[in-house]
Amino acid sequence: MVDVTSISRDLNAKQLTVVGSKNGSGSDLVVAYTNEFNGKPYFHIRTVWQDDHGKWCPGEGLSVDPANAKSILTALGQAAVAF
Repeated sequence: MVDVTSISRDLNAKQLTVVGSKNGSGSDLVVAYTNEFNGKPYFHIRTVWQDDHGKWCPGEGLSVDPANAKSILTALGQAAVAF
């Protein structure tokens, strides 16, 4: 069971949703979340992983201005349908 509260806390996320796992293997989780960095808001889709102390850390992924997130997600959805 994934503790979404601890992931949110460690990433300083305002909203976080677990999307799945990388390559479906169950290793690194894939999450979507919002947060701020240097006073600017960001929307992320990225993998997260736990360090040796159990802290959740951001991995590979995408960070965009939240104003562009909806159009990017729509385009990704259209691209996925093509497969």
